[in-house]
Formats: sequence, structure tokens, C-alpha cells
Amino acid sequence: MVDDEAWRKRANCRGYDTAIFYVDHEFDEWLAKSICAWCPVMKDCLMYALDNNEQQGIWGGKNDKQRQKILKARKLAKSDQSNDS
Repeated sequence: MVDDEAWRKRANCRGYDTAIFYVDHEFDEWLAKSICAWCPVMKDCLMYALDNNEQQGIWGGKNDKQRQKILKARKLAKSDQSNDS
């Protein structure tokens, strides 16, 4: 799991209104994703969201649907690994 305090202090989103990262439509995600795009801790942020099953908002440049796809792929990979054992 990712230590949330360590990476958050270096995140590009610090100081921005959090509403930017919690929008209702995918069309409105561009601002949040553009902030994430050049963030030095984007991967840590995404891992935090995945590890904590964040259901809303933009985390690590990914929306909830994109994160669900990643989680599903992780689950399938784990299943494949256990079947190979």
C-alpha cells in the first residue's frame, strides 16, 4: 500500500479546489487529467486509489471507470497466476 502522506505533499493537485477532480461528466475531466499528466506522483496517486477502492473522482489521471478496468485486469491476472501454480 502507498503511504498517503508522503506522496500527497509532492502532488501537483495540492492547492487546487478538489471539485476539479470530482466532476459529473467525462467531458469535464480534462482539467483534472491535465493537472495529473505532469504530476511527479501520478503513479503513487493511482496506486493509492486502486488500493483503497476509491469510487469517485480523478486519481492518478484515471476516472472511476478506468480504475475499475485496471482492478478487473488485476483480478484476472491474479486468477491466472493462481491457476498456473
